[in-house]
Amino acid sequence: MTKLENYTPHKITVMDRNNQVLFALPSLGNARCRNDFKVMERLTYGSHEVTIQQGEFGATSGLPEPKENTRYVVSRIVAEANEDRTDLLMVFGTVRDDQNRIIGCRGFSRLRRGEMEMLRDKLMDNSFWHVQGADAVA
Repeated sequence: MTKLENYTPHKITVMDRNNQVLFALPSLGNARCRNDFKVMERLTYGSHEVTIQQGEFGATSGLPEPKENTRYVVSRIVAEANEDRTDLLMVFGTVRDDQNRIIGCRGFSRLRRGEMEMLRDKLMDNSFWHVQGADAVA
């Protein structure tokens, strides 16, 4: 049987389609990535100067090494920064209450191996984009 361990800062509650609780995973830690940003350009909007920054994920902390039959639930940022790992899961299908607060999820998802490279390649392919008026649309 697979063991699930939650390395987000919050308890994760998995619910069925009737919003009945199936199980809850307590937080066992908080896996995080350092984000390194650098200013790529500055633009002026009206009388205000705004920076455009590019970020890269730095080192991950708080994430255990892979263990047999164990999957780790982490944030999407941690999953993207560690896309070579097939043991990382993210929440899928958030469930909200009548005040729009997240109260649970339907299950889990994972990145496809190489998904970030495929996305970067697609975004760099000029034929992927077409222009409608002043807006670029994917």
